[in-house]
Amino acid sequence: MLLSTRQSAERLTELLATPDGAPTITAPKIRALIAANLIPTVAGYEHARIESAEIEALAARTRYVADPAEIADQIFRVSCIAMALHDPHTIYSRQTGAALRDQPGVDYSLNQASTYARGGFEGEWVIGQHTLNQLIDEEFLLMATCKGYVDPSHIRRIVGYHDVIDSPRRYLTTKKAPKAARTAIGTGIWIDVPPGRESGILLG
Repeated sequence: MLLSTRQSAERLTELLATPDGAPTITAPKIRALIAANLIPTVAGYEHARIESAEIEALAARTRYVADPAEIADQIFRVSCIAMALHDPHTIYSRQTGAALRDQPGVDYSLNQASTYARGGFEGEWVIGQHTLNQLIDEEFLLMATCKGYVDPSHIRRIVGYHDVIDSPRRYLTTKKAPKAARTAIGTGIWIDVPPGRESGILLG
């Protein structure tokens, strides 16, 4: 059965609902996940048609988490969009001059555990020095979301940062998250994302 993006959003919301509530999933969010290659389609993008089995498969490996404190008590959340391969944007470390990443955004068709994929969400973010020190000193977890979806590889522990040449933004460096957090994420979760904020402390 083929579904529109609106029907897909309604169906995914229904499948992810729990006694604690249900996520807010809309057609634009489904289109964003299509663009990021999380949800395959059989026709186009704006007027995409999606096999119902694809939505059911996504729901089967994703869990709605109404309270992110279930994952960890100190989380810095960043919002990612689809990787735009036609528009590369290399950023460089002010400290070392080295290239930190050449492409922002996420592409779920890639190996999400790879250094290349991590570059899409480790940086670059507007973070004040006080907050930055807190994130590192208190070992916050970095959680990258795409319209609420969190891939299992997209939660990591913040260990350092680079200033970015010609930018006030900071690039975060990370390591593997603690086992408890990785276990809580499982094969993927969906969380409620505060509207209008690119990044910020979610808990802590």
